[in-house]
Parts: sequence; structure tokens; C-alpha cells
Amino acid sequence: MRAVYCSKFGYDTRESDLESLFSQYGKVERIEMKTGYAFVYFEDDNDAENAIRGLNGRKRSEPGFHRCKLVVQWATNDRGSHGSSGCYPIRNRTLFVTNFDPVLTQYHDIKSHFEPYGKVLSVRIYWDYAFVHFDTQENATKALECTHLSKLFGIPICVEYATRPDVNEEVGHLCQDRDSDEEVVSSS
Repeated sequence: MRAVYCSKFGYDTRESDLESLFSQYGKVERIEMKTGYAFVYFEDDNDAENAIRGLNGRKRSEPGFHRCKLVVQWATNDRGSHGSSGCYPIRNRTLFVTNFDPVLTQYHDIKSHFEPYGKVLSVRIYWDYAFVHFDTQENATKALECTHLSKLFGIPICVEYATRPDVNEEVGHLCQDRDSDEEVVSSS
């Protein structure tokens, strides 16, 4: 049973709203709801595939969805999923950040939000999630404790350990600010 990742639903969306929406495509085993995203587990992978095809990129007008374009896709373990094994992420130097506004939030916004808690070695932003890599595990833990559900542009962000440590923890990492051509080099 693979998980389906879902994000871009309204802030007041309840688990029952998601269950009602996804159950139109088949039997939903369970839903793991986080702040700003969720993992939906179907009994049958074909039903999950149909839900992805039917819901990804679609605007929903039902209560709790605020006519937002949903992101619905197969979950992968490096997106913060706990996977079907039920294992939780181990403490490491990389934090998984979600629920920020992908239009307003820039590389420097995330970096400056986390810098008060320790040296940030790199920030990798994808459309609606990011990874923040710290110089020490202690700084990452402090940042997680202080920033989980803190607000960035008025939106409470969700911060947790990345499911697995960043593959670049032991070597320098080159990342690019998505808003400029400037490359940012960081090293451990």
C-alpha cells in the first residue's frame, strides 16, 4: 500500500473533508494529516492512481478547499513521508519544511527564518516544500523546536526532520536560488 501525497488544500480542511474527496476513487485505508499536507493510503493502488489522475491540479469548490489547485501525487520517502513501514524520521541535520506560500516565499526568506537557530549550510526549495540543512544536529533540533508552526508570511509552517539525512551532509552542496541566477555554495 503506497501513500498518495496531497497538498494545497485550505487551512481549515479537516481529515473528514479529505476522506470524503478521496473515497470517491476507492476505499481509503487511512489518512495521515499534517499541517498543510496529507498522506492518503488506499486499499488498492489502482484506486490511488485514479485519484491522482482525477484530482491533481484540479480546483475544488467544496468547503475546506477554497478553490485551490490540489497537488496530488505518489508520495516519496524524501518528502517527509513516514512510508508504509511506520518508521519515523531520525534526528539529523536536515529539516523538511512545508506549508509555506510557494509564490511569496523565496530562498532568502526561508534561510533568514532559520538562521537565528544555527548556521544554515543549504536550502533547497521545491515548489511547495523545502529542505534546510544545518551545520550541526543540535542546531537543526533547536530550529525544529522553535519554528514548527511558526508563521512565514502569516502562514504556520510545518517543520520536521527529513525522513533520511541529506545525501549531501558529508560533502559540499551547490544549490541555486530559484529566484536568481546566483549560485550559493555551501560546505559542511
